[in-house]
Amino acid sequence: MNELRFSPGALAIEERAGKPGPELVGYGAVFNRLSQNLGGFVEEIDPAAFTTTLSSGRNVLGAVNHDVSQLLATTDSETLDLELDGTGLRYGMLLDLDDPDAVRAAAKVRTGKLKGSSFTFTTRDDAWSTTDQGFPLRRLLAVELHELGPVASPAYLDTAGDGAAVALRSFAQFVDLPVDQVTSAARSGTLTELILRDLPGLSPAEVVEPPVVEAPGATQAEPTSRRGRRIPSSR
Repeated sequence: MNELRFSPGALAIEERAGKPGPELVGYGAVFNRLSQNLGGFVEEIDPAAFTTTLSSGRNVLGAVNHDVSQLLATTDSETLDLELDGTGLRYGMLLDLDDPDAVRAAAKVRTGKLKGSSFTFTTRDDAWSTTDQGFPLRRLLAVELHELGPVASPAYLDTAGDGAAVALRSFAQFVDLPVDQVTSAARSGTLTELILRDLPGLSPAEVVEPPVVEAPGATQAEPTSRRGRRIPSSR
């Protein structure tokens, strides 16, 4: 089941030597950075999360607002470059200026109408623990990347949609409780109480939601400290 995540940060249109046209560049994902509150938990991405899918040679799509009718680039056509660096998953889309969608996308990046990037993926492996303050933390260890590109508004997680269902099934496995009970806890904002059962010495009153990191930095962030135990994904 597919999920969506948003990566805040600047987009740019760059001219590069040796390229036949301009490139739309950005970061589809940032490593080791806490997400916003995704409905009772936060998330971070392991630097190795995309390694397998990028080495597999599968075709990855580059589109605006996840709309494949506005397809700008693909890895199969060698118009979409994907690179893992110390910050995250960097992409570059070679724009065809004979394509009206590409021209519009470039204009929207220059005017700031496209605010960041988002990617579509399937989780292959994840782990649950907590932040130092006891807030539930999901770490994406391995994902299958399907599509990414610039977006006009954040799409972290639809708490009523399939993406939330995937994460909450994984959380239910971690705390060894029925999915329905975990889903109910997520709706009532009490996921923390479930995870604290296995972490004595920390009370719900001491739990602090982490601040949101607004944009990718120039250097890789240190991994967040965490407690708890790792479980493999069953998907």
